[in-house]
Amino acid sequence: MNTLVVAVEGWGRGLLGCMGANLARTPTLDRVAAGGMVLDQCFLDSCGLHSQLNSLWTARHALQPSSFAGSSSNLWSACEAAGIPACLITDREAVAEQAESFGCGEAAFLPVESNDEPAATSDDCTAMQLFYAAAEMASRREGVVWVHSSGLNLPWDAPEELRASFTDPEDPDPPSEVGPPSFTIGPATDPDEVVGWGQVAAAQSSVIDEGLATLLGAMH
Repeated sequence: MNTLVVAVEGWGRGLLGCMGANLARTPTLDRVAAGGMVLDQCFLDSCGLHSQLNSLWTARHALQPSSFAGSSSNLWSACEAAGIPACLITDREAVAEQAESFGCGEAAFLPVESNDEPAATSDDCTAMQLFYAAAEMASRREGVVWVHSSGLNLPWDAPEELRASFTDPEDPDPPSEVGPPSFTIGPATDPDEVVGWGQVAAAQSSVIDEGLATLLGAMH
């Protein structure tokens, strides 16, 4: 029986239907949340990814001194001591390296090929590459499978048809560029541009939700 952990960077509550987001459509995550426990008061203890993972894997707050608990006391060493197979797969090389330094016996880094224009289908989106590889990994293993996705930090290459599905009849077409957007919102910012990129973000959130569905389907 597998224990699956999925971490997705940037996939915040404003893009999750189960957290009350009005625009986003995340049926897979919503179904998981409805059948489990939602911890909506859990907050990251650091802005740095390395510190965040350190806290998750050692159960030690980022502000606690390292002497409080040795680095050998962590998720990966505990799994090994208990005879529980554990592996990690990620599209971020630094995460794989950090897991290896913590004793993870199988930490796979998957370099992804980024799209520079909207994908033809959700299956062709950059973010889906990791979910397909993780699904293959999870289908042939038992134990702990940790999946770490760069998520919303990857290209926002959701198909144009999916982007348009989040618009109202009176809305202009959403941006056709591949984000994430880099502009700063100010008094002179066109509101349509902000709304448009919000629609693209919602579409990208749907792509990630489809990736989660693929991953969960491989475990049944």
